[in-house]
Amino acid sequence: MLLPPASETSPVLHREVIFVIDTSGSMSGSSILQAKQAINIALTRLKSGDRFNIIQFNSYTDKLFHFPQSVSHQALRQAHQYVNNLEAQGGTEMAPALRAALMPGIIKNYDVRQVIFLT
Repeated sequence: MLLPPASETSPVLHREVIFVIDTSGSMSGSSILQAKQAINIALTRLKSGDRFNIIQFNSYTDKLFHFPQSVSHQALRQAHQYVNNLEAQGGTEMAPALRAALMPGIIKNYDVRQVIFLT
């Protein structure tokens, strides 16, 4: 059996995570429920030092925060409430949401920037 060499503890990577969720009418029923559940689970896995935002799109685009926020009890509470209130309705205009998600972050010192697209 071969094992990789023992290493020092890995450095903690600070992440900026942008969740983009499709809330168009085609997501009604179990699709929106599963997407909302996935985001709620992912929110619980964010760590101190991470930043995040949630962007929804249907016929229009809406962001939870104007800019990604640091993980805090208050920000996570707002995020869970925002996600739980999402409803599937309207058309599918994803381009504005993608542009918003891919805009460079305000703070540049994050090791990893992730955009998670749920549709």
